[in-house]
Amino acid sequence: MTMNLAAEVAITSESQLLRRSAPLVIEFTSSKVRTRPLAARAGGIEIADGRLPVRAVDIDAHPDLRRRFKINLLPTFVVVHDAVELARFVGPHSRRELAGAIRRALDPEMVRLEDPPQARGLWNDFTTRLWGFSV
Repeated sequence: MTMNLAAEVAITSESQLLRRSAPLVIEFTSSKVRTRPLAARAGGIEIADGRLPVRAVDIDAHPDLRRRFKINLLPTFVVVHDAVELARFVGPHSRRELAGAIRRALDPEMVRLEDPPQARGLWNDFTTRLWGFSV
């Protein structure tokens, strides 16, 4: 079974990811999945600077792209710019959820934490064990 994606929404090689003027949202899906990919249903994702295009990759037809992006779960949405991954979202998401998450990921004002936050005290023992923090 093959996925019938229009040529303008399908990505078939890594060369299609290079030298792009704007970021691109790639949806990794499979021909075995019964739902249509977001790339086939939506014209793009609205952000402040305009509309980001959404393209789809059928991992059954293009296992090299699956390996390159280390895709383990479907659907996975990857935001790339010049073949560099900027953000990744795993699991089913609505277009609105994706748009909000992508806006936050592309925002240069967003604070990025290198280390996870530390627990404030022993009263939060469950959280410290859950996240693996030392007390």
